[in-house]
Amino acid sequence: MVWERDRGFCVLCSLQGQRIRATEMHHIIPRSRCVGRYRYLREDVRNVAMLCRLCHHPSPSREEKRLMLCYLRDTYGYTYDEPPFKEALGENDG
Repeated sequence: MVWERDRGFCVLCSLQGQRIRATEMHHIIPRSRCVGRYRYLREDVRNVAMLCRLCHHPSPSREEKRLMLCYLRDTYGYTYDEPPFKEALGENDG
């Protein structure tokens, strides 16, 4: 499903106007942080993006993760109300 959504291209490269084939799936909010009542985010399509190997290793920066979430929100109308997403987007209350 994510492969089809991202059309098989790296999301970060696409944001830079490049069409590079994606080879790896990346969890924007790391699986290790998707625990307790947010465990479902491990499998949530809103939390996954296709990346090429160069963008995936090393892991994307905090800013790159924010850009991916903004892209997915703006392109597909996803909502990101959960605290882990709000933190990644820099929208935490406080």
